[in-house]
Amino acid sequence: MIPSSSYFSIWLIATTSFPFVHGLAQPQNQSRNVSGFVREAQTLQPLRGANALVVGTSHGTTCDSSGRFTLDIPTTKTLLQIQHIGYSVARISLPATVRDTVLTITLAPENLAFPLVEVEAEREPPLATSVRVQARDLRDLPASANDALTALKILPAVTSNNEMTSGFSVQGGSPEENLILLEGLEITRPQRVRSSAQENFSPLNGMLVSNLNFHAAGFPPRYGERLSSVLFARYRQRSERKLSGAGELSLMNAGAMLEGQPHAQLHWAIAGRFADRSLLLHTLQTEGEFQPRAYDAQGILHYKLAARHELTALGLHGKNVFRSQPRSQILNAQAGLTDFLAYRTTFSGYENFSQRLSLASLQLNSQFTPRLSLWQSLALSRSEEHEDVNKTIAAESGPVDYNTGEIRYLTPLSSQTLVRDNYFKERSEQYHALLRYTLSPVSDFEAGVRYEQRHASDSQNESAQTSKPDSVFLPDLLNAEGEQATQLVAVFGNYGRQLNTRLRMEAGLRGSYYEASSEMILQPRARLTYKSGENTVFSAAWGRYAQPASYWERRASAAFPHDEVRAQRATHLVLGVQQQRDAEHELNVQVFYKNITHYIPYRVEDILLRFEPEHEATARVYGGSIYFKLRISPRWTSWLAYAFLDGRQEIAGEGRSRLPTDQRHTLVALLQDEMPHVAGSRLHIRAILGSGYPFAPTPLHSSSSTNGAAADLPRDALSYGRYRRVDLGVSYTLSPQPNVTGRVSCEIFNVFDFRNLLTYSAFEDAQGRLRFARVNLSGRWFNVKVDVEF
Repeated sequence: MIPSSSYFSIWLIATTSFPFVHGLAQPQNQSRNVSGFVREAQTLQPLRGANALVVGTSHGTTCDSSGRFTLDIPTTKTLLQIQHIGYSVARISLPATVRDTVLTITLAPENLAFPLVEVEAEREPPLATSVRVQARDLRDLPASANDALTALKILPAVTSNNEMTSGFSVQGGSPEENLILLEGLEITRPQRVRSSAQENFSPLNGMLVSNLNFHAAGFPPRYGERLSSVLFARYRQRSERKLSGAGELSLMNAGAMLEGQPHAQLHWAIAGRFADRSLLLHTLQTEGEFQPRAYDAQGILHYKLAARHELTALGLHGKNVFRSQPRSQILNAQAGLTDFLAYRTTFSGYENFSQRLSLASLQLNSQFTPRLSLWQSLALSRSEEHEDVNKTIAAESGPVDYNTGEIRYLTPLSSQTLVRDNYFKERSEQYHALLRYTLSPVSDFEAGVRYEQRHASDSQNESAQTSKPDSVFLPDLLNAEGEQATQLVAVFGNYGRQLNTRLRMEAGLRGSYYEASSEMILQPRARLTYKSGENTVFSAAWGRYAQPASYWERRASAAFPHDEVRAQRATHLVLGVQQQRDAEHELNVQVFYKNITHYIPYRVEDILLRFEPEHEATARVYGGSIYFKLRISPRWTSWLAYAFLDGRQEIAGEGRSRLPTDQRHTLVALLQDEMPHVAGSRLHIRAILGSGYPFAPTPLHSSSSTNGAAADLPRDALSYGRYRRVDLGVSYTLSPQPNVTGRVSCEIFNVFDFRNLLTYSAFEDAQGRLRFARVNLSGRWFNVKVDVEF
């Protein structure tokens, strides 16, 4: 017998997917093709990165390295605009009678207000280890909040089997191994968030983002202090009008953005967001009152001080608050082939969590000569986290009738009173400098320095008293305070040379000194790129990487941080090929190997990482990925990505086991198309299939032991099982006025209502046997969203 929810899922997909499938089968005769080459008027050199836009729409594309673009435009009279920062704007009128044609456009240099400030990742040649995501792609991704990190979960080598968190893993690394930079400012994750229900959105506001540059391993020497990946987020830098803006309102979040360019030397943008995920949390198994709310405000300003100097200021302040009064939770555990146990938890009390984050940075970009530039950044950050918990948990279990699903009876198991009053504060000051010098037409050199001073402190006051029908355990008390001030100094250099028209070589060195562990680590890196034809690039990268232990990796459960914890070290080897016909069509294939020494093992509880620095361990990871970006319809871009990974850790005294993020197979697809004969419509389907992480249970208290000693299990004793998810959305765009665009979207998340596993809740039944009950992630839920741009 098929449950009613399954009938609903089948009906829903059948009715909403038919227009999409039908659209694929019908020829797209409502457009014509135009292509062309954009060149600099004086030298006739190709203008890579020039934009070709259809005036009055958001439809456009970007020129490749040869200055070539291809664009599908309506069959009616169309006005095409060609632009590149630092050059004049060209407008070309294409009558309806002109069919498929090839254009040649020249742009003259012009002293515009904001020449494109060269940021680190943008001067590199195409690499098989990097992927770039544009702002228009971010806007169209299904997400519960305007969070730019949502885009990463569809990229190759990235896994995240939890839709309720912005955390992600890259090539088997932990979420702490990813370097996230916002205009050069390092963004850190909350450290004491225990549950994904407590997390709302990341600091990256999708309404302000211009583009994202993502490196999965093999990144150059200018980036360091992380083992797995680098994400560089760049905010808007110029506007076409003196004042413009955007707004968004949905069932779970609201946001607004204003930007302007009042004169040639000044550009500014401000944005704010508010999120309330109560609707999402009500699909979980825990009953109760939830108040997960977050807000933030951000602003960025660009000012051209002189012809060759530009100043950028960035500020951010946000707060995340989670208040909960849970009442009950019912979980099921299988005790045999047809025997099931119900595990009911009754709560009383409350659970509160709050986090404040403030960031500020000041950047100066100086172009002294056409060959010499210097970028400098000074940044400050402050964060505070507070956990306030006082709740009593009473647990019961009993058999479940196989036919009716009803609980026959319940037997009391245990009762626990948990009290937490924990604080965590962290502040940091950072200075970065990057000097670039073009030695000759075929060689270049860059060098830089990074200095960071970080101060962290925390206070942990916890108690837990557990009682069972036949015994009472004395309270587990934790009353400790910790504090640590550390400094980090890193210097780097990188030399690049074009050996011939096809082959480029780069070699560099990064030296890092970590005061906390008194270590000086040298990290050599090298890379070769070979261009085969106009569109294909082969890459090979090798390098050494290091990551100093964070405050919590040193702290663990000890009263004071461990000073003897050494920095983790990794050796990367990456081979890849990238084929990019244009900005909308790309094939990226990569294989990699990573070996880690001085590895710090950890266990995962929901999204809280419990580090174990007292263990000596090593790890190794290898795998591969393939990423395909294409256009099914003239306007919308689609993605397909598959990744294979094998990650193992070897811990002294325990042996070899799977890494907590060892997901062997991951398949992600994002398909977008227009609905036939409905101008301005769009249908998108996002599907994710992952083979699942291993489950590493924390030590449990055993009733068979008179003193409640821990009963430890192997780290990969269980598996989370497959992660399956399909999201679907339909939107309609309209333009009531020439400079105003509105869009209405309806999104259905987890269309098939898959009950993906968040974690296991371990308990002992009345006979003292160990059972594991599933705790599931969110079910099916809906969202309606209205966007406007002006």
